[in-house]
Amino acid sequence: MIPLVQNVIKRAFLICMIVVLGQTTFAQIIVTNNSESIKLNNQICNTIRLPYIVDSICNVYSTVTIIVRNNTLDSIAFSRECPRFLKAAFSRILPAYQKADWGKILPTSQTNFDILQPLVFKCIAIACDTLTATETKGMLAHDVKLRKDNKVPTFLLLPVNITLYESCRLKIPPAH
Repeated sequence: MIPLVQNVIKRAFLICMIVVLGQTTFAQIIVTNNSESIKLNNQICNTIRLPYIVDSICNVYSTVTIIVRNNTLDSIAFSRECPRFLKAAFSRILPAYQKADWGKILPTSQTNFDILQPLVFKCIAIACDTLTATETKGMLAHDVKLRKDNKVPTFLLLPVNITLYESCRLKIPPAH
């Protein structure tokens, strides 16, 4: 049931991204949503692992820019202040991006391009307010605006959503 809910949320987020990006003509961003990109997204979401959890961090959004030059992954950059543990987790899944069949995922024959990968981390806990879809959409729109002078094709992938649920820790007093 949970994967079904995650797919529904991803689809809703993708629709929001398409609407936002459809209204922005200043940057040439191509939204990528085909079966190969969905397969890559599922692989990434299922293999990303966090080395540890920092209690003081509830929610993080970052647009990861994957820079590809001469058909080789050149570098990555994170927008905003992305915590080290998320950068480390994302760095460990880079081989999946390197092994991806970009010829099937991206509709281009160019050798130089950028890939925008939205990265959303949510910790569902009593003390945390979650990021709303509107807030996430606004941050993505801002990151896209910053790319207005970019001359290479840019492709937007489905978001990678990492959600942690804090379990209730009830302390039961000993029976007397």
